[in-house]
Amino acid sequence: MPPAPPYVILDKNGPHPGPAPCLAQRLAAADRVLMDVGCGDARFIHRLAREEPAALCIGLDAIGAAMRPVAVKASRQPARGGAPNLILLVGDAAAPPAELTGRAEQVTVNFPWAGLLRGVTGGDPLLLAALAGLLTPRGSLEICLNLHSFQETGLRDSLALPTLDPPFLTTTLPQAYGRAGLAITTCRPLGDDPLPVGTTWGGRLGKGSRRESLLIVARPVGALTPDPLPPADRLPPPPSTSTG
Repeated sequence: MPPAPPYVILDKNGPHPGPAPCLAQRLAAADRVLMDVGCGDARFIHRLAREEPAALCIGLDAIGAAMRPVAVKASRQPARGGAPNLILLVGDAAAPPAELTGRAEQVTVNFPWAGLLRGVTGGDPLLLAALAGLLTPRGSLEICLNLHSFQETGLRDSLALPTLDPPFLTTTLPQAYGRAGLAITTCRPLGDDPLPVGTTWGGRLGKGSRRESLLIVARPVGALTPDPLPPADRLPPPPSTSTG
């Protein structure tokens, strides 16, 4: 059997290898596990850890440098912004630590980019399967997408993204998720609604550009009956012909 992919734990002293017992012990003591995949600067998962002190909150990103300030802050006393229930991991979202399999009550993916963005829109079956594998039997995968990346033809093509038209959102995407063992229960644009996340990028979108975002919620197949997908007039607008 091949060895599990390596991963790195990031704390105030910087990155270091994450031995399995370290993560396994924290998981064994946790009542609930919440994860943010592609967590960027980790501000969202840090905020969540502060709001949910009884939960073990885990941020995972391929690049650790942006998470370092939060790693330092999380190590402080709670009165000074510390979050002892926060773990930050550096690694591949498509190959998370095996100890996390079936442990997360909620997995969020907020404003992904590049490979992670392609993956959650059906372009990487291994990534979708990995995200599904993190969930408890009744857990939820909650994804928030910036639609600007899909609505400008030049940008969409450069990132090799699909066209988010009604056939794709009501048929192709649910089929891709179904093959990963997930049922989409919500797929709707947020429009002028407040963004449901507290990420740095989400804050920029909400303040300045007013660009629409798409919310996708999925659960393990069999966990519940999916709500009907929205009718065509509630799906994102068709892509523009802009190249810029």
